[in-house]
Amino acid sequence: MADIEELTPDFPIIWTDAEDQTRFWAYSGNYMPAPFAPVEQDLFGHIIAQGWNYALTHFRAGRFHVKFFNGYYYDVMDSTPVLSTAECEAVKVEKIAPLIAQFAGAPAADPAAFQVWSEGWLAEVKQQLAALARYDLTQPLPALLADLDDASRRAARISERHAQQFPILNTILFEFEQFYQDLFGQEGLPHYQLLHQYEPYLIKGNRRLWELGRRIQRQPALSALFLNTKPENLWSQLAAAPEARLILSELQTFLDDYGKQGEMIGYFRFPYWADDPTPVLINLQTHVAHPEHDLAGELYRKQQQQAAAVAAVRGQLIPYPQPVIDQFEALLAKAQKATFMLDEHIYWMELAPGYHLRQLLLAIGRAFQQTGCLEQADDIFYLRLAELRPLAARPVSQAALIAERKAEMARWEQMTPLPFIGEFPTEPPPSNPVMDVIFALYGMPLPPPEDPQLLVGYGASPGIVQGPVKVLRSIREAAKLEPGDILVTNMTTPTWTPIFANVAGIITDSGGMLSHPAIVAREMGIPAVVGTGQASFVLQDGQQVLLDGTTGQVRILGPQNAAAA
Repeated sequence: MADIEELTPDFPIIWTDAEDQTRFWAYSGNYMPAPFAPVEQDLFGHIIAQGWNYALTHFRAGRFHVKFFNGYYYDVMDSTPVLSTAECEAVKVEKIAPLIAQFAGAPAADPAAFQVWSEGWLAEVKQQLAALARYDLTQPLPALLADLDDASRRAARISERHAQQFPILNTILFEFEQFYQDLFGQEGLPHYQLLHQYEPYLIKGNRRLWELGRRIQRQPALSALFLNTKPENLWSQLAAAPEARLILSELQTFLDDYGKQGEMIGYFRFPYWADDPTPVLINLQTHVAHPEHDLAGELYRKQQQQAAAVAAVRGQLIPYPQPVIDQFEALLAKAQKATFMLDEHIYWMELAPGYHLRQLLLAIGRAFQQTGCLEQADDIFYLRLAELRPLAARPVSQAALIAERKAEMARWEQMTPLPFIGEFPTEPPPSNPVMDVIFALYGMPLPPPEDPQLLVGYGASPGIVQGPVKVLRSIREAAKLEPGDILVTNMTTPTWTPIFANVAGIITDSGGMLSHPAIVAREMGIPAVVGTGQASFVLQDGQQVLLDGTTGQVRILGPQNAAAA
């Protein structure tokens, strides 16, 4: 069919497929708030679609589609088959139960509790990552392009594992939540207070960075250097300071261990920590500037609170029949492990693969630069995958094309992506054990409220707070946060966790009850509303809002020109 352009205000849509026009597309700003460059669209779109289609096929849950509108990532799950009651039960018994047994079959106290995760799935992922790290980035262009094909296959396999485990872990959590609600209703402790038993990899990294900050605080000259130097200049200043030699060495070791992460998932053109440690230095400066912040004590108190919550619930269960108590203990043990694995997978399955793909793409860019096709290596991100081999066979300058596509990207970056494209679904998809859990946990898309002074999302962490908002497009803007501010952003990742200690509330455009800001806000006792769809576009720095983390409502109190006032 011919391309059809749909004239929407400030966000033109071009349809190339009649079937795509019938679908309800959701802007997935959870971790992907920026437009994607051409090669990112091709590579990441393929990887994530293959992963989710592998999982949905396994669970008989339909198909997964990815589309980029003006560079922004949208997806949809559809074609969910209508299953009979018997067929739904067969999916539970034959597809879901064996995986739950794999992930969470051993008792919590058993040393082998994470054996399948650590020695099975995680071991496989680490093998794939090790293979991605072994590519020779100096070899000729044809070999690099062959390695890119191999890297795409390996990253897609990691994506398959990720997509297959995600609904399983959420099913475990959902079963525990339902059982817990049946026991205690709304009168008991929030169920999530019982779950954070184990410390995941990224939290260990936060602890390590905080400890480094404490050591810097005890050295006046180093402390002054950190507090009085712009983050983008800090690494070079440390390299020039003899007294910083040991700290710089430890920072490099930290980057070796934790540097394969960045602010956003799925983008290859943005530097990772190992490429540009500025975000790490910003976090470290935050620790140095706030000696009163005791992260170790905070984490210890969380452990004590979690243990006390579990003990309190066990006390409430004493009058119950033993089979009920046994079922509670079994479901709790599984849910604690599922919570850990949901946190743990982020680095290994989502962040680290992107780092290796970025390094390989930059190596290809350097090879094209040497042939005169590109002016700089990172121009590679503005080509299409299908253009690489023909260009390698017949090298010719792409300067005009790259300039055109960069200008197009600049236009996209000024656009406000529509939260949804297509007609709102009036009914949930046909019942399926996996889809039912996903919609129960993350909800159907929320239509925008009629009241222009009201934002509505999911009440992710209880509490009511009023204060001024600060809208952050990137963690690099964290310096403008002041105590008492309410953080507003599209979505946060583990990189943002250290700055949560200095905010009074959190509002995000994207996310559900198990998104990063929701989980961390609950852990830290910060009122939060997630999944508003538009907060970072509607609110401006300095506006007063009333945030209700229980109802999921944010009432705008101040004028929209508060920042200018």
